[in-house]
Amino acid sequence: MRVKRFVGRTFPEVVSQVHAELGPQAVILYTRPVRMGGVFGLLRRKLVEAIAAVDDFPVPRETSPSDTVGGRVLSGASSVPEPATRAPAPTPAAAPPPPLPATKSGPVTFVPEALPPAKRDGLPRVEVKCDRGFVAYSKRWPDADGDLPAELAKLSSLMGRVLDHLDLSRIQGLEVAVRPVYISLVGQGVEPEIAAGLARQVQGRLRREGGRSLAELARAVLADHLGWPATVQLEPGAHRVIALVGPTGVGKTTTLAKLAAHFALTRERRVAVMTADTYRIAAVEQLRTYCELIGVPLTVAQSPEDVAAGLQAHRAADLILVDTAGRSHNNLAQMDDLVRYLAALRPDETYLVLSLTASTTDAEAVARAYEDVGYNRLLFTKLDEATQPGMMVNLRARTEKPLSYITTGQSVPHDIEVASPDRLLPLFLRELSNA
Repeated sequence: MRVKRFVGRTFPEVVSQVHAELGPQAVILYTRPVRMGGVFGLLRRKLVEAIAAVDDFPVPRETSPSDTVGGRVLSGASSVPEPATRAPAPTPAAAPPPPLPATKSGPVTFVPEALPPAKRDGLPRVEVKCDRGFVAYSKRWPDADGDLPAELAKLSSLMGRVLDHLDLSRIQGLEVAVRPVYISLVGQGVEPEIAAGLARQVQGRLRREGGRSLAELARAVLADHLGWPATVQLEPGAHRVIALVGPTGVGKTTTLAKLAAHFALTRERRVAVMTADTYRIAAVEQLRTYCELIGVPLTVAQSPEDVAAGLQAHRAADLILVDTAGRSHNNLAQMDDLVRYLAALRPDETYLVLSLTASTTDAEAVARAYEDVGYNRLLFTKLDEATQPGMMVNLRARTEKPLSYITTGQSVPHDIEVASPDRLLPLFLRELSNA
């Protein structure tokens, strides 16, 4: 794959450059307005910058007999060197074959690759050649502005996150104007298939609602996809039982403490805590310490048979938060124990807790395994440690379960937030700030 940067006065001019340099098969991956030129930062011109790519495989053209040897199509005849007077000396079989002589009466068998096109219109050019992904690039800007390398570094960072997952066939059907949506989503870890589907929705709305900006429509489409968060709702006089389930190490106990503190201290509701996590060393003591600091009662349920007694003990509470032991989704016996425990508990809501530091593949496997548990909410932890939060978009699509909360650190009770579109959209559409 060849990737190049183009700059022009208008978008049509940039498109013309792309087609002239890379051909009609080129795909524009990214566009944005930039300012260049001027003196000491003054009187800079407003230009359009684009990143385009094309596969390295040439498209066959109609050829004449003199253009082929053994069925192989040759490059343009204008790049054929002057005929040699005699053939070069033979080389070992293991070495690549040298160019053979070409004459007016006979074809050639090898044409050296043409040099990259020179700069046009005094604008800088950057060429990137990728065998697989974003492997290496060469830069040439002898007369460019001083801030160009920094700008290219930002683009390189974006492209580096995208190109390993970029499937050009997925965006061939997308209009150039909406491809930045796809690029931005994939760059944040959204699966290419899901990103392409969302970009197509943006494309449809852009055709119908041409007066709205790309960024505005992208936010609207993604907000519809994420949906409004399904959080804990306590009506006056209500008695709710909420359970947190999930694999080990995702932060269920700390998250439960944050929820308990929020409803007990901020909302001033009567809260009680029950735990079935008697497997981890000091797990009960950790939760007991949290409950003492918050000022809420704690009950330990050693088995499903203890659940009824715990519920009876906290019957006056507005909210009972239940912590469960981390269960490996690959351990069927542990999963069966959890199912029996929840059957005795009969929670009003069950939150599947997942860490954003895990891969989407692993998170999807956990979500599938926990379907028998009967969870109906998704809660994501460790946003502060995540590099690609797109897992939330992926799991929302794969499970069709609503989001609820996100956690952003270890501090109790502060580092927990509602997973609202207003909070999440900037995470996924960072590259559209100039759209």
